[in-house]
Amino acid sequence: LVCAFASGFALFQPATGEVDWISRPTELLNGLRLNDGGVAPDGTFWAGSMVETEAGDEKLSGFYRLSDGVASLIFNGLRISNGVAWSPLGDEVYFADSAKQVIYRSAYPPSSFELSEQEVFAKLATGAPDGAATDRAGRYWSAIWGEAALNCYLPDGELLQTIEVPAKQPTCVAFGGSDENLIFVTSAREGLSEAELYEFPKSGSLFVYKSNTCGSRAYRYML
Repeated sequence: LVCAFASGFALFQPATGEVDWISRPTELLNGLRLNDGGVAPDGTFWAGSMVETEAGDEKLSGFYRLSDGVASLIFNGLRISNGVAWSPLGDEVYFADSAKQVIYRSAYPPSSFELSEQEVFAKLATGAPDGAATDRAGRYWSAIWGEAALNCYLPDGELLQTIEVPAKQPTCVAFGGSDENLIFVTSAREGLSEAELYEFPKSGSLFVYKSNTCGSRAYRYML
């Protein structure tokens, strides 16, 4: 598996736990860490970083592109990068800043890989957009941290549907199953009070929903 670990990019062998480091950007040593990522249609791996401690500089936190063993910081200024996903045709990329409660969209591949033409796709009033996935109809599915919800957005950014999740902090979404019509939603328990855990005792669980749609194509990382 190609992974975005806290301190850098690596290949990981689940069976043995072996980690083969590819790139460890120096800016991640100063209060930043990598967060959410995904493989692009061209086989490159994109992942965003986030401000982890007060020492972290938001100006150095952003979106990386891993290609040919080199990690390049393409776009900065993100406080908590999340929600990386591509449209079914692979011509658009989505990513979010959880701290700013905004989901962005940009043409892919972007000119010179600068992501300078990003637009606001959706903005939340409550909760934070976390991990995400797209379906074959071009809809964007986003786990909403803090709101016990899974939001489904149409390609134009309109909120189509909200699914209640029995965990206050949903963290990510993925499609799977033999027909690719199962929606897997992960969640977290970290930071919840006793009262919140009493209200959401299943926090930290994995939830599976059967849907009437299928996930968009998944891509493989090209070494």
